Amino acid sequence: MSENVIYEHKKAEEVKDLTQGIIRDSSETPLIFCIDISSSMQCSELLNGKWFTYLTRYDCIAKGICDQIEACKETKSKVCYCAWRYHCETSCNRFRRESQCRRVFVHKRCSACSKIHMSHPISHTHKSIIDLVKNKEPNGSTTLGLGALTAITMAGAVGKGATVVIRTDGEANTGVGSQDSYKDVSDCEQRVLNFYKDLADNANKHGVTVNLMSLKECYCNLDNLIVLSEETGGQVNIIDPQDASNVFETMLQVKPIAINVTVKVRLHQALEFKNELGKNLSADRTLMKKKLGSVNSQTEVTFGYKLKDPDKLALIEGFNIEEFSKIPFQTQIEYCRLDDTKCLKVISRVFETSSDAEEIKQDANLGIVAVSTAQQASNLVKREVSERLKYFHITTRSSSKGCPRVKTTPLSTRPLSLVCVKCIEMQLCIEANN
Repeated sequence: MSENVIYEHKKAEEVKDLTQGIIRDSSETPLIFCIDISSSMQCSELLNGKWFTYLTRYDCIAKGICDQIEACKETKSKVCYCAWRYHCETSCNRFRRESQCRRVFVHKRCSACSKIHMSHPISHTHKSIIDLVKNKEPNGSTTLGLGALTAITMAGAVGKGATVVIRTDGEANTGVGSQDSYKDVSDCEQRVLNFYKDLADNANKHGVTVNLMSLKECYCNLDNLIVLSEETGGQVNIIDPQDASNVFETMLQVKPIAINVTVKVRLHQALEFKNELGKNLSADRTLMKKKLGSVNSQTEVTFGYKLKDPDKLALIEGFNIEEFSKIPFQTQIEYCRLDDTKCLKVISRVFETSSDAEEIKQDANLGIVAVSTAQQASNLVKREVSERLKYFHITTRSSSKGCPRVKTTPLSTRPLSLVCVKCIEMQLCIEANN
């Protein structure tokens, strides 16, 4: 038995203004490149080839940006280039107007900048932006916090569904968002983390997706920055500079289809979630609530569950494990469309239980199993549960300051026992996405 219901709701006074300030088409999605042009971007990279040819890191990134602008120059998308070193520079309109700021942009100023710099589609501005990108000379320190704040606030002022790509090869060492700005207080690290959390909340509120891009062999303090992508449904990529064009293309191909997405999953009272953060669980671990931020057509959410301990099952009135032949599930998805329509989708399913492990393995959807395994591996790294990393075949390399660099092996090279265990555990919820 299954049932899908979608509810739409909005205030009556909002209906007449529904067509104002919205993004009607995915091709109109605003895009802001937030790029580090500090002195570290002058480091050279040896190109693969017959001759000894060197390009700076910025040359590689600039080529990737220019390639993407050329690819979308016939669309209605609005693109902005935001660069930062010891100050922040934004330039995007047809007249190549540039504004500089040595202090934090307040909301009103960023809103004004977005109207000035993103008032025309990329079909009108692509030549001036490409010229600007190519002519930038990296120098100075890294004001990462200021650049992120400016780009996210401008994106939020343009319209819901905007995307920000933050590219850096170093840690913020000056200005807001850096530890130097709080060096006189004892809890400087927590204040830096709170700064990026507040920034992520602001991005999520305005439907902005934040993608992070760092370079391999570089320390960027991703443990602070990663909250920006986690809370907004963005991606995190650690790349070779020479692969920048391909990574940009892959990252920007997927457009957001909904924003401010929250998923609630409710289990039967005899079950409980496992391998989930405690802050996401309630109702005796039978209700999970996850904030996903922006989602696209490729967004996937998985979860694991198990029977409660026997002593807890004994407290459930009228429950008999021998008669437990069907299990109900319900998923509630709250989201906002790009036209500002607020929706609630309710998915209800009832699955039959089985004690035949072989039958479960044969019916399992290995695609979902693979996604769940990858997501669990990522969560384990974030929680620094090193004793369980071997189970997922992960190799890490940690620095004294930064988070681990992770490399996962394909599912086909992992032990069969891993696949079988996951199939059995997830059998009852495998059809939820169908």
